[in-house]
Amino acid sequence: MKALKIFGISLVSILAVIYFAFLFILPNALDLNNYKSDINKIVKEISDLDLNIGNIKLKTTWNLQTKLALNDISIKYLNKKELMSVKSGEAGIKLLPLLGLKIELSPIKINEPTINITIEKDGRYDVEKFANNLLKKLQQPTSQQTQQTQSLPIKISNNMPDVLLTNYAINLVDEKTKDIMKINGSEFKISEFKLGDKIKVSTNGNLSINGKSHVLYNAKIDSFMPTLVQTTTQANPEPISIPQIDFNPIKVVKNYNLGANFDTDLKITQKDKNIYLKGYLNATDLNYKLQGKNLDKSFLKLLFEGEKINIDSNLYVNENEKFILNGFYKTGKKQNINLHVDSAKINLSSIKNVLIALLDIVNIKNDIAQIKVNGTLDSNFNIKSDFKKIESDGYLKIENASISHSMLPLTINSIKSYLDFSNNKNTSIYFLDVGQ
Repeated sequence: MKALKIFGISLVSILAVIYFAFLFILPNALDLNNYKSDINKIVKEISDLDLNIGNIKLKTTWNLQTKLALNDISIKYLNKKELMSVKSGEAGIKLLPLLGLKIELSPIKINEPTINITIEKDGRYDVEKFANNLLKKLQQPTSQQTQQTQSLPIKISNNMPDVLLTNYAINLVDEKTKDIMKINGSEFKISEFKLGDKIKVSTNGNLSINGKSHVLYNAKIDSFMPTLVQTTTQANPEPISIPQIDFNPIKVVKNYNLGANFDTDLKITQKDKNIYLKGYLNATDLNYKLQGKNLDKSFLKLLFEGEKINIDSNLYVNENEKFILNGFYKTGKKQNINLHVDSAKINLSSIKNVLIALLDIVNIKNDIAQIKVNGTLDSNFNIKSDFKKIESDGYLKIENASISHSMLPLTINSIKSYLDFSNNKNTSIYFLDVGQ
């Protein structure tokens, strides 16, 4: 009994000494700055990137976590152009899960990260070119890859670390026009992230071009995560590459003077393979330029209540012409719709201009500009339905309309259409003149 007591005291004493050494001696005894050149060499060989770290400090915590604290991090291409910089950062690993052969990371904190991306004069993104070159390099067969690989006995935990970015920035430079788009935010946070289960994301910030603010955003998303599906490794997998990005957001925002205030707080869940949303998504102070005129009174507000979507919108297509849509739509077993639409004498040419702008913004090639339309759209109606019976009132009419195409010798003139929603009357359309 006495020997057992002595053994217990000795064991506790040894563990206390090890714990004390872990907390206070190990962080000061190991100077990781001596290995910075080796780390840079490994990174350069693998990725063709130049990594420079100002200072590396090992930290240990009372709850058995080891962390790396890094300051003044810079990642550059081999041509000395900076891809990313970080003022300070911290990441680590939890030691106790290792006893169960599982890797679980500590929370990641990154302060003042800045990412620099350039649209080069040929229209391609520098990061896209780099990524494709890196993928080619990584996918080249090696002698090690030809050997049969065995799965490691250790697993990665499904509990992903919380990630907190403070005072982040993304700089996008158009090398041809010298325009600079900046995305700046005070916080970007990922929390409660579990693979195949759930994730929370929140952020806020501002998008500006050449110092002029265009977009404010504030977002909170609480979402389920789809179940992970394990795939078998192919013997000869197809090469992976990133497709060329044929889109210049700087050009789009400047050409249409786009602006908005986005605010959203959404909870996304899944039940019986159906997806449900609760919360809201608001786009207010919508600003865009059409035909040289700034339109800045539009808004779109969506309220989600599970199977029900409430819509409140006021969208201008010209200075004095707007399209109003409000009401709700309910999905599920008991579908229901209740909508009000109002558009007082909108010129069809204004609708055409909006369509051209939307397709241009999403970079879809089209020749709608070759189509000439005249006439007006006038509507004011309500529709209420449970998809078994319909209640409606109001009207929708098109007057004095004509359509022609600059490349086709055909013109359709004097188009008239009237849809009477009272008592569910039918539409009457008249084509009065077709000329060449």
